[in-house]
Amino acid sequence: MAAIVFSGLFTILLVLSASAETYIVNICVVGIYLAYLSVSVGALIARSRGWNSTTSPWNLGKWGLSVNLLSLLWGLFVIVNLCWPRSPDQPWYMNYSVPLLAIGVMLLGAVYYFASVYSRDKPCRGTLNLQVSDLRKILDMREQMKFIQLSRLSMLTGIKRTKHFERYSHLGR
Repeated sequence: MAAIVFSGLFTILLVLSASAETYIVNICVVGIYLAYLSVSVGALIARSRGWNSTTSPWNLGKWGLSVNLLSLLWGLFVIVNLCWPRSPDQPWYMNYSVPLLAIGVMLLGAVYYFASVYSRDKPCRGTLNLQVSDLRKILDMREQMKFIQLSRLSMLTGIKRTKHFERYSHLGR
C-alpha cells in the first residue's frame, strides 16, 4: 500500500515537470548504484574483519582491496553526480527530487524492515558450540532414519534384500 501511495505522489510531483523521464531514470540509476555500493561496503567491512579473499575460487589477489576501494569511490561519485542539482532556475523540489526520493525510499525500506522483518527474524544472540562428536551423532541419527525408512519400505513391499537395505543393515543391529 505504501509503495502505491509513494508512487502516486511521485508521479503527481513529476507530472508538473516537462522532463519527468529524466528524474525517473536518475532515481532508478541511483537505486542501482546504492545496491552496488552496498556490496562494495560489505566487502570492505568483511576485509576489515579479517576475511581472506585469496582463498576464494576467483579473486584479484593483492589488487582486491584496491579494486574494492575504487569501486566504492566510483559508486559514490556517480551517486553524487546524479543527485547534484542541474537547473538553478527550477524550484528547489525539482532540483533536489532525486536525492529526496532516494532518501525517502531508503527511509520507507528501513521502516518496513524494522516494523515487519526485524521483529520476527531477530539475530541469534548465542554461539553455536558443536563438537565433532555432536556432528557424528547427528549423521548417525540420519543414517538410522534411512535404515528405518528402508525397513518400513521392505515390510510394505515384501522385498527382503536390496543393495540399499544391505548398505544400512548394520545400523539396525
